[in-house]
Amino acid sequence: VLLGYLVSVNLPDISVRVAAIHSGIDKAYPSYVPASYRLDGLVNEENGRITMSFKNDRDQKFTLMEEKSSWDSTAVLTNYVEKNWGASYSVAKGQGLTIYVSGSNAAWVNGGVFYVIQDDSGSLSSSDLHDIAVSL
Repeated sequence: VLLGYLVSVNLPDISVRVAAIHSGIDKAYPSYVPASYRLDGLVNEENGRITMSFKNDRDQKFTLMEEKSSWDSTAVLTNYVEKNWGASYSVAKGQGLTIYVSGSNAAWVNGGVFYVIQDDSGSLSSSDLHDIAVSL
């Protein structure tokens, strides 16, 4: 019983580490996650893309997607932001990052990794998005 409990408690952390190794992304899990959110299930890694879903106690969810990329901030703007959000975005800067924000969604690149946060529930604030981004 104790072994089963330990595995269930550590399984999300193990799945993050396995996905990071498979994708080649060094730091996959954000050191900041908004209060009351937790990893919802296992981390998915497919073709070098890591996807993590987070859920809070009110069943609000957001997804963090990460993949290796040669894009810079201008390429993120051209290839992702403008194609998906049109002109409906703002730009936030923090710790050398250019973070594109649309509602409670965000996209940015850092250290050769392209990140996207999708929050269909609209529960994440711009401060939450910024803090997640700079924590990776």
